Amino acid sequence: MKKHFLIPLILISFSLELVHAVVQSTVIDTPHIKDILKYVTPRSLVIWDLDGVVMEPIQALGNDPWAYYEGDKYIARCGDVKKGLQAFWSTWFKVQENVVVKLVDKAFGEVYKKIALRNAKNIGFTARGIPLIERTKVQLSSIGVDLEKNSWSPKKELSSDLFRFKYGTLFGAAGCDKGECLKSFFSVTKKQPSKIVFIDDRTKNIASLQKMCKQEKIPFVGIRYGGADESVKNFRKDIVDAQLYVLQKFDKVISDKKAEKMLSFFADLAQKKEGGTVPKAARAKLAMISTENQKTGKA
Repeated sequence: MKKHFLIPLILISFSLELVHAVVQSTVIDTPHIKDILKYVTPRSLVIWDLDGVVMEPIQALGNDPWAYYEGDKYIARCGDVKKGLQAFWSTWFKVQENVVVKLVDKAFGEVYKKIALRNAKNIGFTARGIPLIERTKVQLSSIGVDLEKNSWSPKKELSSDLFRFKYGTLFGAAGCDKGECLKSFFSVTKKQPSKIVFIDDRTKNIASLQKMCKQEKIPFVGIRYGGADESVKNFRKDIVDAQLYVLQKFDKVISDKKAEKMLSFFADLAQKKEGGTVPKAARAKLAMISTENQKTGKA
């Protein structure tokens, strides 16, 4: 009789565990960075995507919409995703080495401190490329962000075939799925968090981590953060085309406003075949802008 009595209890317990697992896998959407704190509990690991979540360039060139727009052009030109992205890397690196960044939300520092007070830890997580590790450190430092403080990993540097961890940030290898990359990170650290709160501006990345967490039975909250959605909404291809052209020709990054003023003669450039000469008037204007930048130090 006792054995028959225990079977229903075991089944009920198992069912409750399944329900608990489902409840603990949640995805929300918010434009407010402070909303993140609602989901941070003791011993949580808070994972921050960088571009479009923590920081963004002060002009359109170099932001996420530009990266996808420009990367797609290289993919179309090469006729292959992998080859296209490899060809795009040199342009991506040149842009990141030159752009100045700002916080997406000025409340980031306040939120970061409160996470530590709740006995939770942080790491950054980016797919911007391992060769940009040092430049990323410089950019984050320029806006007062130090992800090594209150980092989840006690070790300052870790690596595998899928990632490199340095300065409190997980840098995924080129083309690496974020879920697989994080799984590899946990394997190397030989530990897992009691809960993950992941903030990213891309639903694809959130879905990837959610899948991994379900497989590993880690409670998960995915936050599709829309703090930079306005930049996405206002993205203009003609503006970034102008900015990239000036950067490649003069090693200068110009503002959105200055690029706007240049659009009239860049329309003439667009009518030229690739590799064609720059109209004389355009050359003179670009030279003048470059001289102005050197004198004022402004973009």
